Amino acid sequence: MKKHGFALSLDVIAYIIAILILTALVFKSSGVLDSGRSDKAYADTANLGALISQYKLEVGSYPTMLSDLTNTEGQYGPWISKIDKDPWGDSYQYKYTDKGFIIYSYGVDKIDNGSSPEEVKNGDIGFIGK
Repeated sequence: MKKHGFALSLDVIAYIIAILILTALVFKSSGVLDSGRSDKAYADTANLGALISQYKLEVGSYPTMLSDLTNTEGQYGPWISKIDKDPWGDSYQYKYTDKGFIIYSYGVDKIDNGSSPEEVKNGDIGFIGK
């Protein structure tokens, strides 16, 4: 009878350890998901940056807004069929000057940290083009 009770308590301890390990993995996986989202945002902004550069090369000026990439301009375009949202469900941001542009996501905090065509700031994820 004692052996049966001892075996049961070892099973309970094993279950508790398994639950603790699974709980730790769940909390760790949210960081992995954010890392994957950040990687996707970097790739998306680089791709959009390349399209913006191609637009400027062909049209002679930067697009005034990202949706310009989905239109035809003279004999050129469209450069992309639609502009997807960033991995967190927000729109990509775009700013330009006569010297360059930035395409960026607010990132995981969903806050505009003041990125500009000169620099990507605190938590924003983006691509700067000249």
